Amino acid sequence: MADVIEIKKLIDGYYSWLHECSSIKEAKNDWFEVDTPMLDRHNDFLSIYIRKNGEEIELSDGGYIISDLDISGFDVSTSRRKDLIQQIARGFGVRVENGEIKTSATISDFNIKKHMLLQAMLSVNDLFYLISPAAISVFIDEVFKWFSLNNIRMVDNCQFTGKSGFVHHLDCVIPKSEKQPERIIDMINTPNKQNIQNTIFKWLDTKDNRHKDTTLCAILNDTNIKKTSVVEPLTSYGIKAVAWSKIGEFQSYFAA
Repeated sequence: MADVIEIKKLIDGYYSWLHECSSIKEAKNDWFEVDTPMLDRHNDFLSIYIRKNGEEIELSDGGYIISDLDISGFDVSTSRRKDLIQQIARGFGVRVENGEIKTSATISDFNIKKHMLLQAMLSVNDLFYLISPAAISVFIDEVFKWFSLNNIRMVDNCQFTGKSGFVHHLDCVIPKSEKQPERIIDMINTPNKQNIQNTIFKWLDTKDNRHKDTTLCAILNDTNIKKTSVVEPLTSYGIKAVAWSKIGEFQSYFAA
């Protein structure tokens, strides 16, 4: 079992990776383009744009995410999909204006706001997979619908602050009961390397701030899994991995 020092090294390594794999260059009109090590669905590095405006720091994706969805065949003009994008943005504390995913920060909260902007960009980027005929409706909505039909009590749209100071968005929490500890639920619509790493980091960063017996469960949309090996990193960090196609086998775990 990993000790505190080993976990700290893992988290410190994550910070080093973020720093070493980021680069900055000047753009237009006092904006700076920052390349990050986060990957989009094309396996291209995500870039964000930053500008100092008095005491305020403006951050934006430059319109890349929504524009990329649009040219890839995901119609962003329907009211349902506009609502979906706005819902995701609100969950991460950012906003959508004129096709850009944006936020504002001060020096004191810049790191948190930058982190939340990147997470929002990745989540909106993930909507591309709704184009697939297999994705009849939004994955998270389907899971919540299943929870409701099975009388599973939960609190949705939760945010937890980690040891790093980053605020992490998690889909829901099932409160502690006599039979089960508190269960935090993270739903992964596209279980690729990037999204799996994001879930692991959320858990490593927040677990010590929760109850000692709290568990994290990742529900994976296995219609989008190309390799079953993607779940192995989750289980190695003590995260319970549940495939959506087998959710019924875990009804007693969630309902207890």
